[in-house]
Amino acid sequence: MRRLGRLNHSIEDLKKAVEMRNDKASAHNNLGLSYFEKEDFEEALNEFTKSIQLEPHSFHYNNRGLAYYHIGKLEEAKKDYDEAINRNIDDPFFYFNRGNVYLNQGEYELAHMDYDKAISIDANNPKFWHSKGLAFEGKGL
Repeated sequence: MRRLGRLNHSIEDLKKAVEMRNDKASAHNNLGLSYFEKEDFEEALNEFTKSIQLEPHSFHYNNRGLAYYHIGKLEEAKKDYDEAINRNIDDPFFYFNRGNVYLNQGEYELAHMDYDKAISIDANNPKFWHSKGLAFEGKGL
């Protein structure tokens, strides 16, 4: 339902799944993704936190980091991206997302380093190159 743009239906169905299997991290993560798409970041945070408590996978930390990022809690987002990277050093989006935090904090050199790392893993993603350019621009280069 989420992919079809029917977020309210998705949320209601996923809530039922969580009620039935509150011990499933994937159910909490998917519910969090639907809340995230609806831009209800506080509810998304709650569900991503539950998924982390059940199964601390790198992508759960990344998802919670995205929610923190969208409500302006950049330090919390950075901590979650750090943890995602610690658990999986091969996902370029974790570096990209952390680079976005650094960029927004004016830490252009750190942002540039993270974008370079993302590019070293996946050189074909234009978002990585674009953000690297923004880091250069922020540094005044």
